Amino acid sequence: MPITEKFSPSLADWPDADEIRRVTAEGTLVVLPDRVSVVSGEIVASFREDAQALRVRGHEQWLRVELLAPKDARLGVYREHAAEWILPIVIFLAGQGASIITNLIANEIQRRVDRLRESGQDQVPTLRYREAIFEGERAEVREIEGSAEDVIFWLRDRAALPSPSEDDES
Repeated sequence: MPITEKFSPSLADWPDADEIRRVTAEGTLVVLPDRVSVVSGEIVASFREDAQALRVRGHEQWLRVELLAPKDARLGVYREHAAEWILPIVIFLAGQGASIITNLIANEIQRRVDRLRESGQDQVPTLRYREAIFEGERAEVREIEGSAEDVIFWLRDRAALPSPSEDDES
């Protein structure tokens, strides 16, 4: 299955762009909510279950992973029952830390693929990797969709590219 790439507008309920920039400037992998809603008079920012797995794996590698919700929102879990496998929306800065984060995400995908195969499932669902991209005040979501193996290859290939700071040194 070939990889496809598309761009879509950001979600209106994301935290403030300045807050996102401040947190990512610290080298943090930021995970954004898939849905923000009001439940029983309370704001709830819902994150995919894979967001917690990224937090755990990041902690194991001494990497800060933050679920960034709007101010005063309670964190919740977003469960989707579609056949696709959709990762949470992530954002991080380019540079040396980007390859660590990209490999962390690729490794987490590989762990899940391995678990599916160990359980006897031959066919892994289509995977959609999503990341937020900011240009000035405009934000959008880049979606990369394909087989899990193809998305892992795309991520690892991207992680191997020199960062802009490495290009400047040569």
